Amino acid sequence: MDETAHGQEAASVRALLNGQEAGEWLCRYRVDKWNRNEDFEAGLDPDEVLEGEGNLLVNAGIALLEDLLIGAGGSAFSTGVNATLGVGTSAAGADATETALDTEIDRKTATAVVTDQTVTFQATFNDDDSAGVWAEAGTFNALIAGTMLNHLVQAMGTKGAGATWVLTMNIVIS
Repeated sequence: MDETAHGQEAASVRALLNGQEAGEWLCRYRVDKWNRNEDFEAGLDPDEVLEGEGNLLVNAGIALLEDLLIGAGGSAFSTGVNATLGVGTSAAGADATETALDTEIDRKTATAVVTDQTVTFQATFNDDDSAGVWAEAGTFNALIAGTMLNHLVQAMGTKGAGATWVLTMNIVIS
């Protein structure tokens, strides 16, 4: 008697904490406002500071992060090369499918620093190009066009001509 059997077994083991895996994306923003460029340049304290949390990580930004993670290419958000912050006037709600600010008025080169689980982007807006209502902001990997990582919609005030505002976005991934 000749018997033959064929089979296939597969198993996987996944460790879960409290029954689930979770990751968190948190963005804290800060706008330091000087009504006069001269006060900023003199190192005086800002006239006003606005702080808060929240934004939307957009699909194009997610896709770029995934590509960068596996080395599939793409432009990183690097200091002195590609990191930029943009501001705009639209108070329309953010949508994950967006690839740009709704009504961008200015974009500046930013520093990008990683400390533990936080990436800090910071840019100084000290010219009249950025004057106007600030109602939205985003992080990009190019000074012109580029990929938008996140979109913040928040009433930040009206920047006047001759004022300096410093925008900081702290992105915490845990």
